[in-house]
Amino acid sequence: MKGVPVFLEGRKAETFRHCAISVNIDRLNSTNEQQSNSCYVIASDDLQLLCQGLCAQDAFVGNIFRTCEIKITIHRMFDDMLTKNPASASPQRRLLEPFTDLHSVPHFEIAGPANTEYCASIAAQVSRVAPTEEECFNKVLELSDRGYEKSSRNDLEGAVKFYKMAFCHLVSTCLLARTLRTNPTEFFPGRQRSLWDTYQTLQANLALVHYWLDEFEDAH
Repeated sequence: MKGVPVFLEGRKAETFRHCAISVNIDRLNSTNEQQSNSCYVIASDDLQLLCQGLCAQDAFVGNIFRTCEIKITIHRMFDDMLTKNPASASPQRRLLEPFTDLHSVPHFEIAGPANTEYCASIAAQVSRVAPTEEECFNKVLELSDRGYEKSSRNDLEGAVKFYKMAFCHLVSTCLLARTLRTNPTEFFPGRQRSLWDTYQTLQANLALVHYWLDEFEDAH
């Protein structure tokens, strides 16, 4: 859960298990009771940040998705909202689309009331092969640009969110670059920024936004 704002955890979080959606991440054939009972409450707006953090961990540790089962459960309080509305309806997309940032997940399931075809499309995207190094880097730049747009509109909390997501993707990209033995100071083809340049820019932008929010400890 590192990098994702947590409202409650442990037993207190258990009381929220049936609100909106629950995300269960269990290791296959695990006997670690403490690990399986870990429970957290996060905002639905932070689901994308959670998924990108998981991708970064997968890149760092190596293929953890292949040893885990991810189950998304949509609870009954959303019956009318999700089953009758089309797949493009905002409640359904807001809850499920963040999971399309995941990849290489062979054990993935969506349960509960939702558009069946839309759930199948989400599962197909989640099981796709890992993106290339260049695709990862393009996503970093896209998220960084969105963070800059948010800050220019004085939406500082939104800027922090997108800059953090960009960092998660940058970690995955750097680890992939290390695997492929790419020099992080070299430019990508057709780009005027390298991995190292992008890291420094993100770090400076995020520190500045934290400073504007009077979050001085996070600005260091």
